[in-house]
Amino acid sequence: MAINLRREVEAAQPSDGVHRHERLFEAVAGGDPEEVLAALSGHGTRSYLD
Repeated sequence: MAINLRREVEAAQPSDGVHRHERLFEAVAGGDPEEVLAALSGHGTRSYLD
């Protein structure tokens, strides 16, 4: 995760990571497990890794 975050800093706008995590937060706050799983699957955990 740390490597991915460092590469995100180099390759993306600062607000990109914030928006990705806001979607996760909103899904968790909504309390629907299926929505949380969908948000996690589209989260891009390894987006910036080769």
